[in-house]
Amino acid sequence: MAAGPAGLADSRNLNNTQYMRPRHNRSTTVSRPVAPEVPAQRPMEKPVDFILNLSGPKTATIAGTFNDWDIQKTPLRKDANGSWKTTLWLPPGRYEYRFVIDGAQWFSDPGAKESVPNQYGTTNSIVIV
Repeated sequence: MAAGPAGLADSRNLNNTQYMRPRHNRSTTVSRPVAPEVPAQRPMEKPVDFILNLSGPKTATIAGTFNDWDIQKTPLRKDANGSWKTTLWLPPGRYEYRFVIDGAQWFSDPGAKESVPNQYGTTNSIVIV
């Protein structure tokens, strides 16, 4: 409470307490319609296994149209049998690729069902998802 002269409590405001009251029962703001949320239409990605049965390499990666031909982006892991493997989740489409052995030697997939000639005089393997 506020103190008045001589330390007495000012009682004038105690009984005249006013509460804020709404001015209108309805909003005067025009509401805008909100578009319903629609999940983004995204093609279903599918797992694709890439396997290279080649003994001897210290490292193996895969490069192709699915990773902008980046030879460091997608390494393969060596399994207990000595094969190199990786699984990529790819949307439906046609992809060209090659394996890269020890960071330098490009190698076509001997297990690929299709291949196409490339500009380097060799072939790119094809996978269709």
